[in-house]
Amino acid sequence: MIQWLHNIRAPKKRYTVWQGIRRSLLCLLLGAALGALAKQLDLASCSGATFWERVLEWLDLRNFLSDFPFWLAVGLAIAVYAPSAFQAGDGVFFFFLGMCGAYHWYSIQFGGFNPSGYMRIWYGLTALSPVLGWLCWYAKGKGPAAACIQTLILTVLLLSCFGIGFWYFDFRGILYTAAFLVCVFMLNANSKRTLACLGSAVLLAFLLRGTVL
Repeated sequence: MIQWLHNIRAPKKRYTVWQGIRRSLLCLLLGAALGALAKQLDLASCSGATFWERVLEWLDLRNFLSDFPFWLAVGLAIAVYAPSAFQAGDGVFFFFLGMCGAYHWYSIQFGGFNPSGYMRIWYGLTALSPVLGWLCWYAKGKGPAAACIQTLILTVLLLSCFGIGFWYFDFRGILYTAAFLVCVFMLNANSKRTLACLGSAVLLAFLLRGTVL
């Protein structure tokens, strides 16, 4: 089993326990910082009086940072660029743990409300994130298994970054499109395979249209 996994993608280098702990701590702090930022932008009033407020409003940044594609893109980056599958799962878990904790705490402390129902979804995702991060790491590997994982990730990205129906394909915004393109770039290990996976993902996305993410 281990050899089969190594044939898909082998760990790049050995790392010490301290390096692993440091990476996990950095992922936790990054998640906490982005979670607090997302909630702060969500709570901030925006009158559009200044240039920067108009830019933020045009980009729809506050909604984007509270939506699934942004967090998927950051989690995917942590996973695919990790030195090993274990570190991928570990890093993604601590990232989402920091994000959920900071976002939830900021909502209670400064927003004056407790979004417990909404946060249960994210806490559930956090519980699954080590396995998801582990799988995402192998998406940049070789062989049919890596191609299948890459296709599934691209399908989720298509469904969350765009509006897809039977007769239409709608762009949700520039940041959503940018997040999708960045994720495609991060997952690209072979150009021909990536194009094939994109084609399969588009077909799957249209078959699964209406899925709520």
